[in-house]
Order: sequence, then C-alpha cells, then structure tokens
Amino acid sequence: IKTRSTSLTPIIEAICNSMDAIESNQKDGYIEIVIKRDSQPSLDLETEKIKSDIIGIDVIDNGVGFTSQNRDSFDTFRSGYKSKKGGKGFGRFMYLKYFRKVTIESTYKDESGIFFYRSFSFGHDNEIIENEVTNEITVVEKQATGSTVHLSSIISKDLDKGIDVIARKLVERLLAFFAIGNEYTPKIVIREEDNSESITLNDY
Repeated sequence: IKTRSTSLTPIIEAICNSMDAIESNQKDGYIEIVIKRDSQPSLDLETEKIKSDIIGIDVIDNGVGFTSQNRDSFDTFRSGYKSKKGGKGFGRFMYLKYFRKVTIESTYKDESGIFFYRSFSFGHDNEIIENEVTNEITVVEKQATGSTVHLSSIISKDLDKGIDVIARKLVERLLAFFAIGNEYTPKIVIREEDNSESITLNDY
C-alpha cells in the first residue's frame, strides 16, 4: 500500500471505478459521494464550524453494475481486466487500509437482458469477496443498473470535516478528468447524508 495515500485515496478509487462503469456514450451518467457523520458534533478548527466527525462515505453511480465479468475480475488479485486503463488490480486493498467495513450493492443486467441484484463485502483474511448474495430481480417495473460502495467505520481521522474542503481536494485529484470533459462527462455531486449541503464538482 502506498505510504503517501490518505483517507481520500479509497474515495478517489471508488469514483474512478464508477467512471469506468459509466458507459462512454451515456449522457445521463452521475456519481454521488454521500458524507455520513457521527451523531456527536465537534469543532472543525479549519472552518471554525461545528461539524460531526465523518464515519463513512457512500459512492453511488448509475453505471453498468457488477456484472459477472466485473465480479470475477474483482475477485482476482492483479487482474488484467482494466490493464489498458492503468488498473493494476490491487486498488481494492486501499479501501481496507482506511475503512474497517466495505460493502458493495449493485444492480446489473446480464446478456439476456435479465436484471440481477448482487451484494458482497470485502474480506479481511483469505477471501477477497465475502457474504455474497446474487438474486434475479423479478419486479416488472423499469429497472436501472448501478452500484453503491459503502465505506464504513473509518479508521484514520485525517479526512477533512468540511464538505467544501473535500470537494476542492477531489477536484484537484480529478482535474485531468474534468479538463478533457465533454457531453458524456458524468455529473459528480458530493453531499451530506441529510442533504443540508451539496456541491457539484463539475461546476466547482
């Protein structure tokens, strides 16, 4: 694990994975970063505002979801599945350096057009994928694909409390992505879980 990484690194990893999951010709692509806080507030020394500590982050997208191909690639260390995009297959371990619990929920469509729901957690010992559940979705109503990465029980306290500071740092890290943006660039929003504050990174 890179020694220069921070609690922001797995969030960047999750956002980049969401970008990969959103198809290149998808005009309605979106990614949400949802900030979850402790119920006990404390003083943020940088902004002098009362802010509760961040205890978790959800990264939500409307990409293709964890298809069987994506799932099998994820379950293989040093997978070459994303090698052409610079993926080395060990980014998932970065999540567990900073969060005690990481779970995935996803809806995807198989080759025959049937929708499925898949969920699993990141293993801490010998298994990469644990507690996996995969079910066919039988509800007739219109379905949409996508994934949610739940990053829970943060270990390090080096993550800034203010959503504006986090937004600025995310834009700095993703600047190249925004610089080459076009009509298919997904909308990326960071917001508080209670919707009290939100920032659209594309506008920022």
